[in-house]
Amino acid sequence: MITSSSDYVNIGNTHSNIGNVYRNRSDHDQALLAYSQVVSLFQEANDENHSKVTMFYNNIGNIYQIGKEYMKALGFYEKSLAIQKKYPPADHPDLSSSYNTIGAFYDLLSDYDLAL
Repeated sequence: MITSSSDYVNIGNTHSNIGNVYRNRSDHDQALLAYSQVVSLFQEANDENHSKVTMFYNNIGNIYQIGKEYMKALGFYEKSLAIQKKYPPADHPDLSSSYNTIGAFYDLLSDYDLAL
């Protein structure tokens, strides 16, 4: 039985690691399933804005990017960024990585104004 926030984080990390193994084996469907289970777990805990969820959303975005489902990937990268903005200082390096990823997607989509 899950009793505390740290339980969700630990179980979430386990599912995320399982997803990473599947991703490394190029089994993207199973990776996506594992990552989605993590997000569902945090949603059940009413803690979808937990700072760890940013990593899980990035992982889902990466799977969609690999599958060339760019708009889905972009949506998850943007969700991750929205949560990141709530926690670290505005000049935190993780934010620059997220902005770079999102900008690169808009560049890929030839939407140069948004890319900038």
